[in-house]
Amino acid sequence: MSHPATGDDVTYLATASTICEVNVHKPSYTSWFVGDSVVEDGSTYLATPMDPLFLILPALERACTRGFCDTETLLEASGLPPCCFYILAKTNLDSVCSSKAVMDQKYYQLDETKTLKWLKTKVENTKNGLRSLRSLGWADAEEGVLLPYAVGLVCEYLPPHRVESLRTYLNVGMEPASPAVAGMPYPVSEVDTQPKRKKLTPAEAAKLKAAESRQLNKAAKAAKEAAGTRKLSGFFKPRAGTNQSA
Repeated sequence: MSHPATGDDVTYLATASTICEVNVHKPSYTSWFVGDSVVEDGSTYLATPMDPLFLILPALERACTRGFCDTETLLEASGLPPCCFYILAKTNLDSVCSSKAVMDQKYYQLDETKTLKWLKTKVENTKNGLRSLRSLGWADAEEGVLLPYAVGLVCEYLPPHRVESLRTYLNVGMEPASPAVAGMPYPVSEVDTQPKRKKLTPAEAAKLKAAESRQLNKAAKAAKEAAGTRKLSGFFKPRAGTNQSA
């Protein structure tokens, strides 16, 4: 299926009740033990449930720009496989659409105001989720860091024009405005011409700290192994009559 932001073909998992985004982690040297056999491909597939409205939003823009359309027309315009139709048919389109009923049929049209409010709710939910990740330092993150990061995560599922609309609606720029992440202040140079450190997210800061710790451990181990060893020159005796100081 197509990614809602880029239109590129990506993999999703459709279950009886939801659609999941599938991410693949493929380390260089891993394998799986399955029963009594070994599977050389050690890839890990992570399926994360996502709101189907993100997938159908591009179709709403294409099919309902000139007027109202019914659910069947909308599903056909979505380009999604029929296996997803049942899930999409149950999606609450009223969250992003204006609607009207004619006889027993309901028609929808994309509503920009509703869409922005719905996306704002997604950003707030993302912020709350990040704050629960105490191990990554988000619990104490400032709003000036947390909000732009949450907006960035939501915007990964939106086309460029809608990203711009959401950032304008929430008054959030393209870069985080806060100088601190996870309670670690960024140093401010006394000289304006000095290069500034790149602002790290909590996840990046944790990775950097782990990498530095590994380097220190390697250095300590190397020093320990080298302790008590003789220099290469110590294995050779000077010849008789030669000047050792030469």
